[in-house]
Amino acid sequence: MELATVRTFQNKHTIAVNRHDWMNHVVRNEELSKKDLRVLLHLFTHLDYVAYKEISVKQIANDLDISKKNVEESIAKLLEMEIIE
Repeated sequence: MELATVRTFQNKHTIAVNRHDWMNHVVRNEELSKKDLRVLLHLFTHLDYVAYKEISVKQIANDLDISKKNVEESIAKLLEMEIIE
């Protein structure tokens, strides 16, 4: 299984994406909000298939101009829906 990983260090998350059928799962998922998709795409800008990269929830919130709470909620939702793991 190929995994891509981003670690958010403030909340001690390691986030990985299983690329098998992933895109179908995302594009057909009507429960994802625009905010959730923005957080997901922002995480992708920090992916490195060789090494872990760190980004804080605070940095994501600042970059996207949304609250830390909203970022945390989106990450939790993405984890729950198994879009990231």
